[in-house]
Amino acid sequence: MQDGTRVASGVELADGRTISANKEVVISAGTIRTPQLLLLSGIGPKEELDNHGIEQVVESPEVGKNLWDHFGLMQTWKLRHPEIGASLGSTAWIDSKFMNGNLIDWWVNQSVSKEELSTALELDGESVEGEHSLLRTPRCYLGLFVHYVRLPLDGSVISTWALDHIPTSRGSVTLSSKDIEQKPIIDHNHYATEADRYRIRTGTRTIAKILNTLSGKEIAVGEVLPDGIHLVLENLSDEDINARICVNRSTIQHPAGTASMGKVVDTRLRRSSSRGAWVEGRREDLRRKLKLQKKQAVGLKAATIYELADSKVPVARAEPKT
Repeated sequence: MQDGTRVASGVELADGRTISANKEVVISAGTIRTPQLLLLSGIGPKEELDNHGIEQVVESPEVGKNLWDHFGLMQTWKLRHPEIGASLGSTAWIDSKFMNGNLIDWWVNQSVSKEELSTALELDGESVEGEHSLLRTPRCYLGLFVHYVRLPLDGSVISTWALDHIPTSRGSVTLSSKDIEQKPIIDHNHYATEADRYRIRTGTRTIAKILNTLSGKEIAVGEVLPDGIHLVLENLSDEDINARICVNRSTIQHPAGTASMGKVVDTRLRRSSSRGAWVEGRREDLRRKLKLQKKQAVGLKAATIYELADSKVPVARAEPKT
C-alpha cells in the first residue's frame, strides 16, 4: 500500500517464486488468460472471487465480462471444375504466390436495412430513441468472402463466410479453479441477440443468392451438407436459417473485450484503483489477443491494435515511477 492505494510490485509464479518489478507490472496474456490472471490476483467481482476462496484485492466487476468475437456462418461448396486449381489441395494449385497471405481474393462489406435492424434492436430491449450507435449511419455490418480452402484438402471444395463485423452478443471468461494450471471457463454466448441473428441471416441469404446465379452455378455444383441439414436458400424461413447457423456457426478467432478500457483499465491502460499495473495489448498478437476494445471498430482488428500500441506504449513509458 502507498498512500492508501494498492501498488503492483511484482509477480508470483506458479511454482511459488516471486519476481519484483523495477518499474511497472505489465499484464499481456490475451483475451482469455488476462482476466484469469486478474481474477487469480484478487482483481474482479467479489462473488466470483468468493466462489474460489480468493481474497478480493480490488473490486472490478467487469473483469472477464464483455467477451465478443467475429462470428458467422461458414458454408462448404463443391466445385464444378476442381481441375482448374481454385482451392488449396488441387494438383493445379502450383503458383507459390497463392500461398502468400490468406487464401482470399475479395472481401465484400454489406450494410442492412436500418428499419429492420432497429426492430431487431428493440426486440433485444435496446432503446432506439435518439442515436443508437448501430443506427447512426449506414455501416459495414457484414463481411462476405470466399475462402479457397476447406476439408477435404483435395482441391474439390471452397468455403464461404457471412461474418458479423459488429456483434452485440456478449459472453464471459470466469475461473474454473484457483489453480493457474487449469483453463478458465469460456462462455462465448454467440448468436444470442436478435440484432446478430438478423444481420447474419441477411448475409447468409446474400451468399445463397450469389451462388444461385448462373455465374455462381458455374463455380459450384452446390453446398456440401451433413445428413439432415437444411440447404440454405434465399427464401428459407428465419427459423430454419437460425437452426442451420446454430449447427455450422463459427468464429475467425478474434476474441476481445474482457479487460475493456473504461471498465477494467483507464485510458492509460492502467488497472483502475491500483498503481503500477498495466494491462497491455501486444503488437505481435494481432489476430487473437485484443482484449481492451469494449466497442468494436467495424472490420478486423489489426489496425486498432497497431493504434493502441503506438498511442499507449509511449504514454506508459512516460508515466512517472511510483
